[in-house]
Amino acid sequence: MLVNIFGVYFHAFEIPLLFYLSCFVPLEFVYSQTPIRVNKENHILWLFLSLTLYILAILLSSLNAIDISIVYKSALKWTEVGLIGLLIFIYVSNTKRFIFIYWTLFAAAFTIILVPYLDIILGRVNLFAYRIFPGIEAVFSLALLLPFLRKNRKWLYFAFLLSLLSCFFSLSRMAWLALGACLIYFFYSQKSLKGIFKITAGVSTVLAIVLIFGPDLLSYRSGEILSRSSGSNSERLALLNVAFTAISEHPFIGVGSLNFSRYMVKRGLTEDIISQNLETLGPHNAFLQVASEEGLIGLFFFTLTIIFIVSLILKAFKTSGVNRYYLVGLFGSLISMLFNLGFGFISAQFRFFFALIIGLATATMRIPIDK
Repeated sequence: MLVNIFGVYFHAFEIPLLFYLSCFVPLEFVYSQTPIRVNKENHILWLFLSLTLYILAILLSSLNAIDISIVYKSALKWTEVGLIGLLIFIYVSNTKRFIFIYWTLFAAAFTIILVPYLDIILGRVNLFAYRIFPGIEAVFSLALLLPFLRKNRKWLYFAFLLSLLSCFFSLSRMAWLALGACLIYFFYSQKSLKGIFKITAGVSTVLAIVLIFGPDLLSYRSGEILSRSSGSNSERLALLNVAFTAISEHPFIGVGSLNFSRYMVKRGLTEDIISQNLETLGPHNAFLQVASEEGLIGLFFFTLTIIFIVSLILKAFKTSGVNRYYLVGLFGSLISMLFNLGFGFISAQFRFFFALIIGLATATMRIPIDK
C-alpha cells in the first residue's frame, strides 16, 4: 500500500486525503465563516509550535550533513505531517468527521496487512513463509478495533482475527510487546468483565492456532530475543554504538537528518553490520536517531511534540464530547506508535499514521461535551 513518488514513499491514502483536505478546508473556512472554538487552545498551539521548531531543527542539522538534499527532503516530509495534522484539526468540526478520520486511520493500517493475505490466496507465497506479515501495522489495527468488539458485528471480529494472526506471524518482537501493552491498557480501560473475557478468549484461540501450525517459527524467533549469537542483535548493538558516537561528536545539531547511514560509512563504523541495504539503517530507536541526526535540540522538540499529543488525548477523556470508545482506540494507537518509536523509526506509512494521530488528538478539543 505504499506509492513511490520521485523517490519518496507515501501511503496510498496519503495523497488523496491531503488533496481532499486541501480543497475542502479552505472552501468551508471561507464560506462558513464560523470561528474555531476549542476546549484547550494553549495545548494545541504548543503542539504545533513544537512540531514547527522540530522542523527548523531538521533544517539546522544540514550544517553538518554529508548529503544536504535529503535533509531538505526530511524537512518537507515533516512539514507535510504538520500540514495534514493542521488540516484535520480544522476539518473536524463535528463528531461525524472525527469518526471518518478515525476509521481512515484504521483502514490505512488494515489495508497494509491485507496485502500478504492476498498474496497467499493467489498462491504467490506460503502462509508460513518467514516474516511476510507486517507486525506493528497489525497492532495499530487491533488497538483501533478493540473498543468496538462488544458491538457484535461480524466484520469487526473477522478484521480482529486477521490482524491478530498478522501480529503473531510477523515474528516482530516489537509487535508482540506492543500488543501486550495495548491489551493491558484495554483491559485497564474496561469496566465490563465480559469484554475482557471476549478479548482473552480471542487472543488465546489465535495463539493456539499459531502454536499448532507454526511452532517452529515462533520458538525460533522467541529464542532470538536475548541471544548474543543472533546477527540481528549484534547489528543492533553496532548501530547503537554509531548513534552514541554521532551524538558525542555533534551533540546539539546532529550529523544531518536522514544522514545516519552516510555518517556511519564515512566514519568506518560498519563492523558487525550484516544488512546489505545501508540506506535504511538506523539505531532502532527513534529518539536516538533524532538525537544523532538532529541533535539534542531536535530531540527536545520532537519529544515535546509527543508529550503534547499524549496530554491532549488524556485531557479529552474529561473535556471532549468524543465517544469514549474512540478515545480508548486513539490512545491505544498512540501506544502502538510509541513502541514503533522505541524500537524503530517513523517512515513511510508511520509518518502518515503520526499525522492522523496529531489531527485526531487536536480535534478532540473541538468536540464539546453535550450538556
